[in-house]
Amino acid sequence: MKTRKYKNGFTLLEIVSVIFILSALSVGALATYESVVDTSQATASVSNTNSAYRAIRSYRSFTAKYPNKWDHLVTDTGASLAFVDTSTYSHLSEINIPVTVTSGDFRDRLDVALASVGVDMLQIRSNASKTQYVVPNLQHNEGSVGVDVSATLVSTVTKFVVASEMLNNGTPCQINGTTITDKLDGTAISSTDVAFLNVVSGDLELSRCDLLLVFGFGHDAANSTTRSKVAISQAPTSVSKVINPAKKYARHIVLFHVASDDNGNNNIEQAELLPNAQMVAIMSADGRFLDQDIAESHRKE
Repeated sequence: MKTRKYKNGFTLLEIVSVIFILSALSVGALATYESVVDTSQATASVSNTNSAYRAIRSYRSFTAKYPNKWDHLVTDTGASLAFVDTSTYSHLSEINIPVTVTSGDFRDRLDVALASVGVDMLQIRSNASKTQYVVPNLQHNEGSVGVDVSATLVSTVTKFVVASEMLNNGTPCQINGTTITDKLDGTAISSTDVAFLNVVSGDLELSRCDLLLVFGFGHDAANSTTRSKVAISQAPTSVSKVINPAKKYARHIVLFHVASDDNGNNNIEQAELLPNAQMVAIMSADGRFLDQDIAESHRKE
């Protein structure tokens, strides 16, 4: 009876073919894994953003106030924070609103609009760089960074972060006579920013200037609610493709509406300031609103 003889080992062609197939499979698996990670991050961001928004709204409904001691997104001199990603600043600008002593002026009414809803303190850094050994999300916490940050009365702050805006005809908006032309990411306000506030709310019209102050909902803002029956235990973290909380500020960003240009002269004036600031939107740290995060979480590769 004849026996079948088998070759010992594999040919070079067979080995190369197997390596090619395994490589193709690993690349496909890696791409799928990356897609799953991206989608998971986006889904987590939706959950965190929605949780933060609902928690702040609940606190406001129960106490008639908002949390206090929000993170200020620039230093006391108006410098951009080095540990805040440029995507955070992509739709934000900075305006100088000096403190004066004349009762009833623009600044006095602005302070009242915030204080009337419980916001009279901000956590402000004097140092634009990150304090060593402290994670970015705690860079506004006094206990973590010491002299680099302080709880500061709103009424003494001169530099504010605002939502960038111009009219749909390209005319820049003014705040108390000051024109805002540049964003905190170093670029000029352009036509791509015109519809930004309209995305926030249909009430913020493209043909009218509105003033929205912008703060970060950080550790101390959540802690300011501790004694309430609807206390917010923790300010959630916002994570995305570009926001790594080990390297970048990853808190949620809240927009407060404080004025509208009702007389249509493209300038927010004293009489147009609202009596009470109103929270109108919350963004993830990379500058996306909830609907945009939801869309990202359902994005198909």
